[in-house]
Amino acid sequence: MKLDRILGMFCMVLSLTSSGQGYKDRQLFIPARVADLLKRMTLEEKVAQLRSTWSAYPRINDALLADLHRMDSLFGHGIGMINPDFDNTLEQSIRYRNAIQDYLRTKTRLGIPVIFLDEAHHGLLAMQSDVFPTSIGLACSWDILMTEHIYQFVAKYCFECAFFHLAVNLFFCKLCEI
Repeated sequence: MKLDRILGMFCMVLSLTSSGQGYKDRQLFIPARVADLLKRMTLEEKVAQLRSTWSAYPRINDALLADLHRMDSLFGHGIGMINPDFDNTLEQSIRYRNAIQDYLRTKTRLGIPVIFLDEAHHGLLAMQSDVFPTSIGLACSWDILMTEHIYQFVAKYCFECAFFHLAVNLFFCKLCEI
């Protein structure tokens, strides 16, 4: 009797695990999660993850976020990456990015979040940020220590913005021109 209960519990747990969403299970190793996700994705969802858009085209604003039909047509299968809109204030960027992320996580079939990115090749490319000479200008100074201090400052600022405000996943920073 006790063995039957244990076996029944084991089968129930096994069936829940196999029918669950393995790609969301943080206990699984990443290759297993990726394999599970790729098996579940349609061709449209895979292509959508390869797409990138600039948040100024289409303009991500309150009107777009309120239009569920348009949101579905633009992001219904997901999207891989959204570039920054340089006309937004920090507060607008935060609000719009959170709304897009919420839509993708809760309204799309698989709930895959987007990767937001920003540029920081001579300071965070955003309103009200410190700006430094570009990499070619810094190279002309021949001051390696100054260049190191500038990019440490930029990295710290980007980290703080990403962590506390922007929910940015990736920053591009070009250090040398070839």
